[in-house]
Amino acid sequence: MKRSSFLFRNFFLWFFSWLFLFVLAIHNESEVFKTLLIGVLLTCIAAMAAFDNMDMNEKKKKAREDIDNYMELIEIISTRYFSIKKICEMCNRETNIDHRYTRGLRIPELHVPTMYGDIKFSKYGFIVKGMSKFSFDDDEDIKYALDLMNYINIESSYRNLISSIALRNQQHRDIIDRLNDKGEYQGADFFMYSAREYSSVMSFYEFSSYLKQTERIIIDMNYLIEDYKRITMGLKFCIDKLFDNEVAKEYGGIFEVPLYEDPIEFKYVNLSEQELLKLDYPDFPHNVA
Repeated sequence: MKRSSFLFRNFFLWFFSWLFLFVLAIHNESEVFKTLLIGVLLTCIAAMAAFDNMDMNEKKKKAREDIDNYMELIEIISTRYFSIKKICEMCNRETNIDHRYTRGLRIPELHVPTMYGDIKFSKYGFIVKGMSKFSFDDDEDIKYALDLMNYINIESSYRNLISSIALRNQQHRDIIDRLNDKGEYQGADFFMYSAREYSSVMSFYEFSSYLKQTERIIIDMNYLIEDYKRITMGLKFCIDKLFDNEVAKEYGGIFEVPLYEDPIEFKYVNLSEQELLKLDYPDFPHNVA
């Protein structure tokens, strides 16, 4: 541990100076001077012990802060993961059932609970320090989990996802209001407007953009879930080297959240090339099934 006090940093300078004066006092048989020098030595040793204790306490305080920040980070990741996963599975289920390009119309308003504000990445210095404890030959998941830029990118992806969902929700409400204003429901699906009814109150550009945005949101949710899983997988293999073992014992050990073991009930199914082409097909609304 790096010593911060003057006495530790300049130990040899002041100790040899003291030793020289002490030898000089013995040579001159000066009892008063010897007593004074012994007192100075004891005072310096006591001060060094006090400073050492302060350094140790400061080190433990920082280690506790690192563990607290780690737990906060894991809590944020876990909360966001599960709030997105539930919605993602619902959307993925629709892509398994419906393979038409209009399947985005089956997706209702999406609501993702946002329990945390912006993440302060300056609190996660332990991640940056952890990079120096591993070689470039280590597991790819470890390197991924110890790269702070990945956390910044994931946070940016999360914020973009929330913004996209909010925009789609507003568009969804506007479209439903227009459909409701047209009069009595005439759709073929129970409690659902048909694709033709949607197309009757929207331009081709709006119709196509709405469907593309819905597909993009579902894809982004799936990517984000995999990113959260990969982070927890990497932390699993390096967590023991990130924190002070003695301080970790005060917490009963450092826990992990194995999101990487959590299965996704439904996987996203891509639209076929033929269906994707229909999103840009000019024969609107006749191409709407």
